[in-house]
Amino acid sequence: MDYLKNRYEGKELPNKNATDWLDVLTKSHRTYTQVKDAFEDLGIDSKKILNVENASKVLANPMVAESVYKKIEQEFGIPKSYSEDFAKKNGGNLEEWAKFVEEKIENK
Repeated sequence: MDYLKNRYEGKELPNKNATDWLDVLTKSHRTYTQVKDAFEDLGIDSKKILNVENASKVLANPMVAESVYKKIEQEFGIPKSYSEDFAKKNGGNLEEWAKFVEEKIENK
């Protein structure tokens, strides 16, 4: 329920049956895992960036930030400029990055 509240924050929850909700949660878990792996593939300990402050610190390093944005572009087809904008406006913990990726994928 916490995930759903965050995912649909400010929006009414869609009317879905149990199978549809399972599909939503399965896709979300897969995206979260892929985003986590994208950070970890770059040597970034995802356990340490679970809060906005630490994510902001990690992304304050231009070389690390550039690598993250390129990795997100390669993995998900999201232009680097979108990731840069997201990071500048939100900082973002790992859950927020996964939500960002999900929303961009859905809007393709």
